Amino acid sequence: GKQVASVGDFIPYRLNVENASTGTILAVSVTDRLPAGFRYRKGSARLNGTAIVDPAISADGRTLTFPAGDLAAGAKADIVYVAEVGAGVRPGLATNSAVASGTPGAVSNTAQAAVAIVEDLYRSTATIVGRVSVDGCGDKERSEQGGLAGIRIYREDGTFVVTDQNGMY
Repeated sequence: GKQVASVGDFIPYRLNVENASTGTILAVSVTDRLPAGFRYRKGSARLNGTAIVDPAISADGRTLTFPAGDLAAGAKADIVYVAEVGAGVRPGLATNSAVASGTPGAVSNTAQAAVAIVEDLYRSTATIVGRVSVDGCGDKERSEQGGLAGIRIYREDGTFVVTDQNGMY
C-alpha cells in the first residue's frame, strides 16, 4: 500500500490467494511475517471486504495467521489489514513475506512486499545552542557585559566549537 514510510505510519497490506488447482482446497490459511518493529493494527482485518476476527499472532508479534476458509477451484480470497511502523524500526528496506497453505498439502509461492523506511526530519540529530558570558555573581555591571568570544567548548567525543564575537555557540 505504501512505498515509503517512517515511524508511526500505518501500512495497508493486501494478500491475494487464488486456487489454481482443479479441486477444492480446504482450511486455507495465510501466514504473514511482518518486518521487525511492525505491529498488526487490531480490528483492521478484512476478508473479501468483510471484517473478520484478528489473526492468530505469534509471541513476538511478527507472524500473523489469517484463516481464509475453503477455496473451490478458481476461487480467490482477498485479505486486507493494516500494520503500524513501530519505534524500533531502523531505516532501510523492510520486507514482509506471506505464504498460503491448505488441505490436502497445498502450499503457495512466497509473496514479498518491501517498504523503504526513512528517518523523520531531525529524528537522530540534535542541536545544542548557548552563550558563554561573564557572571558577576550579583555584580550587575559585570553581569550585563556581552558574551565571551573565542572560548572553546569540548564535547565528550573530542569535538568542539568556538564561541563567536557575542559568546554564542
